[in-house]
Amino acid sequence: ADPLGGAILDFSGDGLLVVFGLPEPAEGDAIHALEFAERLFHAVAKDSVSLRIGGHAGKVQLGILGGKRHRVVSISGDVVNMASRLQEFAKSQGVELAMSDALIASESRALAWAEMAHLTPLADQSLRGRSSTEKIWIGEVPKRSTVTSNAIK
Repeated sequence: ADPLGGAILDFSGDGLLVVFGLPEPAEGDAIHALEFAERLFHAVAKDSVSLRIGGHAGKVQLGILGGKRHRVVSISGDVVNMASRLQEFAKSQGVELAMSDALIASESRALAWAEMAHLTPLADQSLRGRSSTEKIWIGEVPKRSTVTSNAIK
């Protein structure tokens, strides 16, 4: 877990799945996820690592897999698939971030962060494997940190 409350639930290859709001969703999960993304980008910037992040908000299913000696928390649901599709969308658009409107509109601080970061809202976007269109916010992580010490509770 990180100081903003995120938990790494999957790490394979070059992919990382970080979930906020466990074990129960709370006010601030969306802004903490955005601040985590910002911190991650700033932490690896000096190493010239290229990152792309897709972010979505919603309900997921959690399960514990394994036996007595080894257990792992598993997460599934449309939110996981949507986040993956958003990361693909970011790549197709040549941007660092693609965030769903469900994430950005979920709380006022997340919307303020998106506006400060100059993310562009794109309405009616089609994503692979989805029948409906989505409003997606795309752009780059701010070059200067916007994270404030009072963001961590």
